[in-house]
Amino acid sequence: MSYETGLGVPKDRSKAFSWNFEAAQQGDASAHIKLGSFNYRIMQDKVEAFKHYSLGEAFGGGDKAAEKRELVAKEMTDAQLIKAHELTTEWYEEYNAGDFKVCLQFHFFRRPSCNPVQTDPG
Repeated sequence: MSYETGLGVPKDRSKAFSWNFEAAQQGDASAHIKLGSFNYRIMQDKVEAFKHYSLGEAFGGGDKAAEKRELVAKEMTDAQLIKAHELTTEWYEEYNAGDFKVCLQFHFFRRPSCNPVQTDPG
């Protein structure tokens, strides 16, 4: 069943978003990538898209999430990137333990990103 595609149930963007949001709260990488795409394409909110693509990568979405995030980042101002980093860190700290801020610094300065899930908590 998929509310996104209408497979087995009527297509419903609102329900698809709600289910993906709940899955994202549980650390589902695919849900974060879908939320990133929803925010980028439909809501045209690059900050939220960047946040969810970053979290998608952090939770195991790999190159797919990283590539989408990098495409969005190219269209963002420095102020938008700063805001996106703040929101990403807040989400990560609320729904997962760990220090996400260190990895975000790499991206802000346009250096290759890292995967915070794999960082050593010390």
